Formats: sequence, C-alpha cells, structure tokens
Amino acid sequence: MILGVFVPSLMGAGILVSGAILLVDVLRRYLPQSGLHRRHRVAMGTYNVVAAAAAWAGREVSAGELLDRAPRSRTTYVAWATACASLAVVIPVAMAAAYRDELGLFYTSPWMVGLGAVWCIVVGLLALLLLTVAALARRPPRPIRWLIATTALGRFQVPDPLPFEGP
Repeated sequence: MILGVFVPSLMGAGILVSGAILLVDVLRRYLPQSGLHRRHRVAMGTYNVVAAAAAWAGREVSAGELLDRAPRSRTTYVAWATACASLAVVIPVAMAAAYRDELGLFYTSPWMVGLGAVWCIVVGLLALLLLTVAALARRPPRPIRWLIATTALGRFQVPDPLPFEGP
C-alpha cells in the first residue's frame, strides 16, 4: 500500500527535477555569459600557476580583488527578487492543485505538500535576501559584501585581456 503512493510520487518528483535541469541548460545556452565565464576560468588558472610558482620560490602572490565578484545593479537584484517572490507564490499553488487533482499522478500525495512548502520557503528566503542586497547596495555590511564577492549574487569582474605583442 505504501509503495503505491511512494513510487509514483517519487517518479513525479524526478520528472519535475529533470524538467528544471533542462530549463537551466536552455537558459545557459541563450544567456551571453559563456565568454565571461571562460575568461574568468583562464584568469583563475593563470593566477593559480603564478601563485604555485611564487610559492615554490618562497614568495606569496595576492590576487587582490581582480578575481572577486562585483556587485550587480540594484535593478537586477530587484528584478530577481520579484521573480523569486512570484515563484514563492506560484509553486505552492501549483503543488496544491496537483495534490487535489483526482485524475493526476500526484493526487493526495504527501510529496506535493512537502515539496511545495520547502520550495516556497527556499525561494521566499532567496527573494528576501535579494531585496536586502538591493536595499543595502550603497553600503552593504561585511557579510553581504562577502556573499557578493564569493557567490552568484555578484557578477564576474575579469580584467580585460592584454593585446599580444609578439616577438
């Protein structure tokens, strides 16, 4: 009896996760960030090689803030917060509709209630964080500066490549 509820619910959750992964892949393909990410990886690799050589020679090389992330515009944070807040409303409503649909795969599935609540909380907290970052954009406290510099809240700040001057 319990497998009759558990297995279809688990399969449905897997389908939702697969759809989310496909959506992320499509967004990555069409957003023009691949060149920036590639330049960032090259800059990080170059820094790592130079830092390893300097460490071998008994010296230390500081990356400074060249490879840290820079804050995004306030409008970007507000737009992402609005999208996340909208998702925090839509996801539980859709999950509740799937829970109540007598012909659906998720009819009276406790997974829909749990997943709806968890995703609502996660996306709602992300919206709150994004609004906080947007509100404190002028002078953010140290923890928010750290989040911007080390996570996707900030945008890559990669130095422009120097032109090659061959021999």
